[in-house]
Amino acid sequence: MQYQYETQACELKNEQDKKDLLAKAELQQREKERNYFIIGFALVIVLAGFIFRSYRQKQKANILIAQQKHEVEESRKEILDSIHYAKRIQKAHLPTLSYIEKNLNRLQNKG
Repeated sequence: MQYQYETQACELKNEQDKKDLLAKAELQQREKERNYFIIGFALVIVLAGFIFRSYRQKQKANILIAQQKHEVEESRKEILDSIHYAKRIQKAHLPTLSYIEKNLNRLQNKG
């Protein structure tokens, strides 16, 4: 009887050890999964941070480009206005084509 009791106790102990090992392995697996999830979540947060930073930099660059475009358009307008003004002044000081032709014809007729 003592032998049977010891063998049963030994079997029970072996079974309990197996259950403990399985529980320990399952617990380690859950810890690994939790750690992987935490690492993955942290990486997503870091990636989101980079994307947000890039978005903000792009917004600032677009604002700067819009300001520069406005300045270029203003400068272009001023230059064109200056050119048109100079053209009007030249037309005012130069004789017309009909006046030149009339005087050329008159000089050719005399000569």
